[in-house]
Amino acid sequence: MSTHAAGGGRRRVLAAGAVMVALAGCAGTGDGQEDGASPVGRTGETTEAPQTLPVPDTALEVVAVHPRGTGVTQGLEVVAVYPRGAGFTQGLEVLDDGRLLHSRGRFGESRIEVVGLGQTEAEVAADLPEEHFGEGVTVVGDTAYQLTWQSGVVHTWTLPDLQASAELSIPGQGWGLCHDEGRGVLWLSDGSSTLQALAPADLAVQEVVQVQDGGSPVTRLNELECVEGDVWANIWHSDEVVRIDPGSGDVVQRVDLSELAAEVDADDPEHVLNGLAHDPADGTFLVTGKEWDRIFRVDLSGG
Repeated sequence: MSTHAAGGGRRRVLAAGAVMVALAGCAGTGDGQEDGASPVGRTGETTEAPQTLPVPDTALEVVAVHPRGTGVTQGLEVVAVYPRGAGFTQGLEVLDDGRLLHSRGRFGESRIEVVGLGQTEAEVAADLPEEHFGEGVTVVGDTAYQLTWQSGVVHTWTLPDLQASAELSIPGQGWGLCHDEGRGVLWLSDGSSTLQALAPADLAVQEVVQVQDGGSPVTRLNELECVEGDVWANIWHSDEVVRIDPGSGDVVQRVDLSELAAEVDADDPEHVLNGLAHDPADGTFLVTGKEWDRIFRVDLSGG
């Protein structure tokens, strides 16, 4: 489905004015590209450069609580902002070619789509049955796994054409999903403080982890992203994301993204932050929300 600020202090970060930002990493471009030339995509094919918007004027602030090992707060840097099309975002993933895999929710409106970064129309899309409410999505090889909320059904799709493949099942609700390559499992959230490790072949439960921070359960875990052995999670109806060590269940970092939400100024209380995708090309994250009109590329590495 698919603010906490504590400890550690604050760090003032980017105030970039109306400078247009074009990231070499986001389109896979090389050094020395001439102005006006079409960039070369990750697959080696010529692609259109993603549309960018001005980086927000405001001096964005973030509080990150007890990052791993240092005790030093980390900052947030907005690197680029992209337009996006409509959609009640439930899951977001960066594909190998730099395009986005987007899962949309709501009964009668749920679908999965492949869309170019900075584009407002899907290149490929497939609808879910009207009785299914789409949720989180992840990728293993050339297969996309898409959760449904209360149906117990997990749709699988072949990439990049989104042809329907096997239907799998899970017990209980599906909220967020991510692929932990190192452990060889999919991590599943169900809106509680629990993460379940599932076998990709049949979604059999391998392990159950209780997520906590300082001994207190961290609930409403929603959209997930696996990055280098950790699990990042949106907290539903919050502007916060947390980084979890799934080996212990401990939250090792909290990041307040409320000022990104303020830039969007959503007028519907259900149009919350929901959509977190790590881009391995440059280590940044793409962040959006339900029916947001833009995607933010942010650097959470701090400094």
